Amino acid sequence: MTISFMFDNIIRRTIVATILLLLAYSAVAQVTITGYVYDENRNPIIGASVIEKNGSATMTDVKGKFKIEVSERKPLTVTFIGCKLLEINEKEDKYVEVTLMPDKSKRESSYIAINAKTYQKAHEGDIQSQFEMAKMYEDDLNYTEAAEWYKKAANGGHAMAQNNLGYCYYAGDGVTKDYNEAVKWYRKAAEKGNASAQYNLARCYFDGYGVKQDYTEAVKWFRKAAEQGHLLGQYYLGNCYYAGDGIKQDYTEAVKWYRKAAEKGNAWAQFYLGECYYYGRGVTKDYTEAVKWFRKAAEKGNAEAQNQLGNCYYAGYGVKQDYTEAVKWYRKAAEEGDAW
Repeated sequence: MTISFMFDNIIRRTIVATILLLLAYSAVAQVTITGYVYDENRNPIIGASVIEKNGSATMTDVKGKFKIEVSERKPLTVTFIGCKLLEINEKEDKYVEVTLMPDKSKRESSYIAINAKTYQKAHEGDIQSQFEMAKMYEDDLNYTEAAEWYKKAANGGHAMAQNNLGYCYYAGDGVTKDYNEAVKWYRKAAEKGNASAQYNLARCYFDGYGVKQDYTEAVKWFRKAAEQGHLLGQYYLGNCYYAGDGIKQDYTEAVKWYRKAAEKGNAWAQFYLGECYYYGRGVTKDYTEAVKWFRKAAEKGNAEAQNQLGNCYYAGYGVKQDYTEAVKWYRKAAEEGDAW
C-alpha cells in the first residue's frame, strides 16, 4: 500500500488533508487510517473533529488519537476543522501523526482542536475553560454544543457567558428562541457590568423583546454601555437624545455620543453627525464638516450618506458644485436601495 498526502485550503479556512490510498490489490473490504493529533508543542489535542469526506467522523480522544474506517477503495479525505496543518508523517506501522496549530487568521479560540488542559479543566467545572469550550464550538458553527457550554459557564457566574447565552436564546442558536430567557441572562451579565449585555438588554427594552417596551429603561442601559465605551451603546444613546426617546430631546448630547461612535468608525453615527452639521442641530451649521462625515459613511456603503453627499455636490454645499460627482453618489445610493 502506498500512501501519499495532499493538502488544500477550502472555505471557512478549513484545512483538508487528503490521504490517497493506492491499493495494491483489486478487492479490499475495509481501509482504516489511524492517527494522532498534536499541537505545535507536541501536546495531544483532545476533542478535535476529524471528518472523512463522505461522512465518517470521529473525535480525538485523550491521547489525541483518531481512527477513520472506510469500506470502499477511494481517496480518503480527512478534514481538521479550523486549524493550520503543520505536518503529517506516515509511520511504518500504519498510522499517521498530524501536527496542527490554531488558524491565526481567526480568533485565538476559533478552532475545534483544544488542548488537553482546557478540556480537562472545563469538565472539572472551571468556568473560564467552559467559556472557551463554548467559543470553540460557536466558532465551528456547532451552536448546540456552544449553548450547552455557555450554560455551564453562565450558571457558574461567567458574565460574558451569560451575555452570549442570552444571545443564543435571542437568536435561537442551539436552543429554542426565547426572548424572556434572553432578557434573563442579559440582565445577569448587565448587572455585573458587562457592556455588551447592557447594550443587548437596552435593545430588548427599546424593541419590546422579552420585556414591555420601555424607552426610559432602554436609555438607562444604553448609557451604562456607552460610558464603558461600547460603540453601539454610544450610537443608540445618541439616537435617543436625537429623537427624544426615553429622555428629553437634546441635540448637543446627541452630537456628543454620535461623535464618539463616529470616531470609532460607525457609519450610521457618521451619517447622523453629518446631519447635525448639515442642519445645525447641536452644533453650528457647517457644510464642510457635514461633507466630511457624509463621505466617511458613504465610503462604507451607507445609502443615506451617499444620497446626502450627492446633494452636497449638486448644490455646492461644503464642496465645489460638481454634477458629475453628484450623479456618482446618487447612483451609489440608488444601487444600495435608497429611494430618495
